[in-house]
Amino acid sequence: MSPFTDLQLRIFAREADTYPVELTVAGGQHSRGALTADVLPWTSGPNPTAEGQRLFVAVFADRALCDTWVAARTAFSQRRVRLWLDAPELHTLPWELLHDGHTFLAAGGATPFSRYVPTDAPWCMVSSQSSRVLLAIADPDDLEDFNLPRLDIAAEQAALPTSDVDMLDPPVTLARIEHALQSKFYRVCHFVGHGAHHRRAGQTLLYLQDDAGYAA
Repeated sequence: MSPFTDLQLRIFAREADTYPVELTVAGGQHSRGALTADVLPWTSGPNPTAEGQRLFVAVFADRALCDTWVAARTAFSQRRVRLWLDAPELHTLPWELLHDGHTFLAAGGATPFSRYVPTDAPWCMVSSQSSRVLLAIADPDDLEDFNLPRLDIAAEQAALPTSDVDMLDPPVTLARIEHALQSKFYRVCHFVGHGAHHRRAGQTLLYLQDDAGYAA
């Protein structure tokens, strides 16, 4: 049995001037609120913590929604947070910086965080003979230079099953990821690390490593 309690944060398509928000705890209790449409366009600031807290406040502006979050945080020390966005334009917001005043959710060992990305690809059943997972944890030595927290590699490993998972030894370079995927068949490449979105350039990037272990 998983020690994590599931929290699903779903933000629906825009209705008038708001995006309806729903928080569901453990598949049962849920509360609703609204994210105002003026959250877009998002203008990033220099402080990641402040940016994450600003986004959190915008999403949990409704008292009932905020109370449900606080109650879940109090009742369950380990919470798996799943973000489901129905509005494609909301993917431009810095969700991986989401900060509840205590920690970055995406960087906290007690709050593994995932964002659903819609796809038209067909669902593929995974057989026991072909369920290998490649785990790539990119933790560059100079993350502090980018105002990003270092990763807890041991905690990330502990959050995954020990069987059927191959961990890529550092440094996690693009070339080494490609080589691993070409050398053996994997159903999933599970990447843990930091990313960024440059709105002006329209580009999204991942912080991988170079051969010396620094950010690339």
